[in-house]
Amino acid sequence: MPTDLLDTALVVSRSSIVEFGIGGQLLLTSSVSRSAIPLSSDDLLVVARFAQAATPRSVLADLRGEYEVDESSFRSTMVRLTSTNVLIPNEAEDAPRYDGPPARAFVGLEDRG
Repeated sequence: MPTDLLDTALVVSRSSIVEFGIGGQLLLTSSVSRSAIPLSSDDLLVVARFAQAATPRSVLADLRGEYEVDESSFRSTMVRLTSTNVLIPNEAEDAPRYDGPPARAFVGLEDRG
């Protein structure tokens, strides 16, 4: 992921849909994705942090405040989610407009607890 993308405000595309696969796994589809993307609980936690516009850098810092996060894995997840247009620039036409409280995921990475 290019460094400047770390500072680009991204948001989940309105065209993103979470579905259950035959085996019970979560799948994320988008009207612009070629195929469904399998979602782990870690992926879902990352996607949920972009319910409101945020930069990957701020999401990474936020996650690190609560969990052990491997930066390389986070970058790989970001590349996959942006290249499939699940996460899009906040200025994009397909970006949702929501001014409510930030979303919080109920599943997550290993809690530092």
